Parts: sequence; C-alpha cells; structure tokens
Amino acid sequence: MNNQTFKPPLPVLIVEDNQAVVEVVDLLLRRNGFKTAIAITGQEAIDWLKKRETSIVLTDHNLPDMQGWEIIETIRQDTTHNAPPFLVMTGEGDERIAVEMMKRGALDYVVKDADFNTRLPAALSRATKQLEQAEKLASVEAALKREHQFLSAIVETTGALVVVLDKNGIIIRFNRACERITGYSAREMIGQPVWQLIRRVEEIPSTRDTFNRLAQGQ
Repeated sequence: MNNQTFKPPLPVLIVEDNQAVVEVVDLLLRRNGFKTAIAITGQEAIDWLKKRETSIVLTDHNLPDMQGWEIIETIRQDTTHNAPPFLVMTGEGDERIAVEMMKRGALDYVVKDADFNTRLPAALSRATKQLEQAEKLASVEAALKREHQFLSAIVETTGALVVVLDKNGIIIRFNRACERITGYSAREMIGQPVWQLIRRVEEIPSTRDTFNRLAQGQ
C-alpha cells in the first residue's frame, strides 16, 4: 500500500469468528497503518458500533449469529447511529454472494483465497480513497451551500433592486426590493423574459441587443 494513502483516524472494525483469520487480518491492517478493533459475533459488532465509531466495518459474510450485512442493516434501522461503510470477506466460491453484498451497500469484497493477504490491503486502500473523496466532496458542497445561503440573504435584504438572469435573459431571481418597487411578485416574474419589465416598447430591441452582446462577452 502506498505510504501516501489516506489513513482514517478511526479504527477498522474486524468482525470475524475464526481466530486464525482475525490474527492475520489484524496484523495486515496494522502493518499498513490502520487502527483496528475486533468483534467475534454480529451482535458484539452491533453493541460495539452503538458505543463507538469506526471508519470501516470489515466483516465476514457468515457469522455465528447472523450474516455480515445484517450488522449494517441493524445499525441503519437505529436512527440514533450512523451506519458505517463496510467491506465483506467471503470464502472461495462465494463471489456471487459477495456481489449481492455490494448491492446491499458494501464498498468492496475480498475472497479468502491464496491472494487474500495481497487483496485485502488493496481493497481497503480503494475504500479509504473513496471515503476520502466523498468526505472532500461533502465538505465542498457544505461550503457552497453556506456561501449560497449567505449571498441569498444579501440579495433578499439589500435595498437595491437585484434581478438575476440566465443566459437567455430569463429572470431566475427577483428580490424583495424589486417586488416593492415594481409591484410584481417574484412568483410572477421568475421564468419570464426581462424585457417584460421594460415599459417603453421601442426600447426593447436595443436592450435585447445590449444583453446579447454582454452574454457573448463583449
């Protein structure tokens, strides 16, 4: 695994009842820079997740008391907790089941075969990169939303008349000052061409020409 790979600060929760597999997986993850936690059964994992947070749940498909996806589904149904992303480990020949788990929301799956020790770190690397990108995107979207709300507040509270047009001259924003001065409501004006606001019909052609030149960057 590349040393520059994003390492989530929260532990990876390993859910596996086979002690030998637990030891191998735990060692592999720690060697690659991940923190780990361990649960032997599905219920133990659920209890753990209700008290703590994890970056990813790495679960065996077949557990003594339930299937791996049922852990996530149980957490999803509890609205007081966020369901974590998860990866599934399966035995050889269970690829069809693994694909079904991905349909249920798993980020990836890893088959316990001869290449397991190589595939597991690679799968976690892909998953953590995906989570990092999603986290960055959510951060950017939140910032844009805050900026939009801020600008919207300015547009609506300013005393100046503010009309926002699309590239075709159609009104897409009509602030409160415009409503007060013109007597038109925003509901009436949004979706209408701005030329409708021009009282002197003879001025409409020159106004449209000016707008078109502005829209073309002139």
